[in-house]
Amino acid sequence: MAYSLNQRPDKIGVRLDDKYANSLSLRIKELLRYKHEEGFPGSQPVHFESGHVELLEKENYYVRDKSDGKRYIMFFTTVDGGTAFMMDESCQFRTLAGFKLPLRSNPNQMHNETMVDGEVIIDTDNNKRYLIFDLMVLNGITLIERPYNKRLGMLKADVLEPLNAELEKNMGMKTNLPL
Repeated sequence: MAYSLNQRPDKIGVRLDDKYANSLSLRIKELLRYKHEEGFPGSQPVHFESGHVELLEKENYYVRDKSDGKRYIMFFTTVDGGTAFMMDESCQFRTLAGFKLPLRSNPNQMHNETMVDGEVIIDTDNNKRYLIFDLMVLNGITLIERPYNKRLGMLKADVLEPLNAELEKNMGMKTNLPL
């Protein structure tokens, strides 16, 4: 998928009121075992430099291109029958009401307290896309201490495959998604 390096996405969804956003922020930081009161709890990129070559020879690493988008943690809940909340780097929350994430084991039930880390970009067709690069919490179970390759496998099996199956069945959902 191609994307534009010249555009950053504007805000998406509806902004949450501060009181609800604060309680949501506390829950997210609790699930991630984030010790700081302030700041974005998502992972931070490490820029590749020549000094890293020696490390690459000794360890396995995942490398991805750097897109110029807006970082968001997406937090799925069963609130109001299924809602996704998005937290940006300034810890502002937006809600995507009606964005339901079905369970792999039972597509009629939804994820609750599942959290992914990613970035919203504008592709070359001027559409917003959410690029997910980590599964941090799965149904209330914190995964950040598990190996990254295991989290990626769980992301595919427990999040992306059930979501794609639902989108294939429910074209209305696909049409109404803001991303």
